[in-house]
Amino acid sequence: MRAATGKFVRKLRPHAEQLDWAPGGRRIVYANFDDLFVVRADGSRKPRRLLRSDRIEMSPLWSPDGERVAFVRGLPSGDEEGVRYGVFTMPADGGRVRRIYATSVESFEETLEPLTISWQPVVGP
Repeated sequence: MRAATGKFVRKLRPHAEQLDWAPGGRRIVYANFDDLFVVRADGSRKPRRLLRSDRIEMSPLWSPDGERVAFVRGLPSGDEEGVRYGVFTMPADGGRVRRIYATSVESFEETLEPLTISWQPVVGP
């Protein structure tokens, strides 16, 4: 939606959720079921699939410099009653996905709160 006019420029895919604006406001990353997409905020191009997976991806977040995207992915828990999550990063233009954190197995009731992640500055050597 254009802020100045309130008109829709491009509708995101059905079920698009958990979006984040890139630094500078030119791109948006969003989750759509098991995939992540990037779209230009001005609506001038179709959404581009950043990641295709058979696992659930959620909470995508741009790095402060706009070079990487972090996201949460559901992981196999080995426990029918439990669930695990990992935090992953990847280049904003696609490429190798790298896991940087994984939770222990939790019960489904413990995971009812939204999963949020954030970038933090690196301090020290």
